[in-house]
Amino acid sequence: MQTISSEEKGWMNDLKKKVRKKKRKEEGKRRKRRGKKKEKKREKEGKEEGKRRKRRGKKKEKKREKEGKRRKRRRRILT
Repeated sequence: MQTISSEEKGWMNDLKKKVRKKKRKEEGKRRKRRGKKKEKKREKEGKEEGKRRKRRGKKKEKKREKEGKRRKRRRRILT
């Protein structure tokens, strides 16, 4: 087996360090992208929830109107 001189070891370590740094940087970029995607998804879901709530409000209002009309009709019949 061949022995590695300290100079070569230093050079190899620097190379390893460089590679690790590059990988870490890429991982960070990937995480950032994923975060942006998730943020967009969350925003979209929020909008959908808002629309749903709005529809529900309209439905409830219609129901209230119908209930009022029904009461009026009943009152008219009773008198």
